[in-house]
Amino acid sequence: MQSGMLSSAIIVFLQKKLQKIKLRKMKILIRDTFFVLSLLGILLFSSCFRRGGGDIPNDPTDKNFGMHYGGSQNDYAKHVVCTDNNEYVFVGNTKSFSNGGSDIYLVKTDAGGNEIWSKNFGGSANDEAERVQKVNDGGYIIVGTTESQGNGAKDIYLLKVNTQGQQEWEIVLGDQYDDLGNSVIQTKDQGFLVVGGLTDVTNAVKDVSVHKLSATGALEWSATYGELLKDEIAYDVVDTENGYLILGKRGVGENSDIFLVKIDYVGNVVWQKDFERPGFDLGFSLVKTFDGNFVIAGQIELGTGDSKNTNVYLIKVDPSGHIVWDNHYGENEKWVYEDAYFVSTTVDNKLIVSGRNKSAALLMIVGDDGEMEWMKSYGDENAAESKIAFCAVQNKTGSFVVVGGEPNSSSGNAFLLMTDYKGDELEVYTGY
Repeated sequence: MQSGMLSSAIIVFLQKKLQKIKLRKMKILIRDTFFVLSLLGILLFSSCFRRGGGDIPNDPTDKNFGMHYGGSQNDYAKHVVCTDNNEYVFVGNTKSFSNGGSDIYLVKTDAGGNEIWSKNFGGSANDEAERVQKVNDGGYIIVGTTESQGNGAKDIYLLKVNTQGQQEWEIVLGDQYDDLGNSVIQTKDQGFLVVGGLTDVTNAVKDVSVHKLSATGALEWSATYGELLKDEIAYDVVDTENGYLILGKRGVGENSDIFLVKIDYVGNVVWQKDFERPGFDLGFSLVKTFDGNFVIAGQIELGTGDSKNTNVYLIKVDPSGHIVWDNHYGENEKWVYEDAYFVSTTVDNKLIVSGRNKSAALLMIVGDDGEMEWMKSYGDENAAESKIAFCAVQNKTGSFVVVGGEPNSSSGNAFLLMTDYKGDELEVYTGY
């Protein structure tokens, strides 16, 4: 009987001991859970504050918007394309990683803007890129200008790379004078068409230059277009039915007009159209719209004398070059510069316009009728150095991808920015 009582006492003692141990563990668990939840709250608040998530609105004047690429010297992006798996490849120029002067800067990122790889191409002098295009074999074609190779002070440079950014071939086009490469497209026969400008030997002004190459970079034909004593250059080209449509500018002194030239597949002029008006107007980008028409994006100069300024300028034309509508956007203030550098289309047939608003990067959405839906600025409009959004496109998820930089800065970096359909920056970045 005494043995039974002793056993019961031991059991009661052990049960009390076990309850104390459980209570102690429960307190530790509650304490640790509270700590973890507090830490998560701090991290979530910090993330919202850093990138405009939650109830804290994004500040469009934030100088640190987007992802940045480059080093301690000047680096900027000029053009971007989306890959089939929603990654991005942009081309620009770098002094931070150059072999001398500036080099062509090619960067691939994942869907969040994180760098996958980067390459630089160039020699001992300045080598600069303007555009990059996807090629049907999965690689990329880059056009620009080189001072490191060729016959003249500047020559057109065309570079073909594979999916990993490794060079497959290059070609230099030009004579002993200046030749500039501004845009390239892949043609229906899998070759390439390059447009730009060359210095006229007789009159020392530029003419439009066009070069047709095979899929392997062999030159098939070249042509020049120009008027006597007028300075002319091509900035963009698109493939059309039975030929190509070329956008450029022609002018004398302080007057410049936007013009279009339609050529056939062997370079013969079909028609040309000048958009003449007083002032210095430029067209930098050309896109074909869903209805078979075309839109030009650039700048229009307003005012006279000491009261000049520029606005974003869009012109929509039909397949024969006749104006459907034209419109300019921006303020009408003395010495205020607002310019468009690129235009592309959305899946719902609107226009994406990128450029500069004073000293800030600019993004606009314009309806097919020419009416602006919204305009956003990124950066400080009053900064000493201008941030320019050189290119903007829509990705496969419907977001907008914008690239650019500060081309006149001594230490600016290339940027890549992603926004929603209203222009608000997306919360997708992992850091700066």
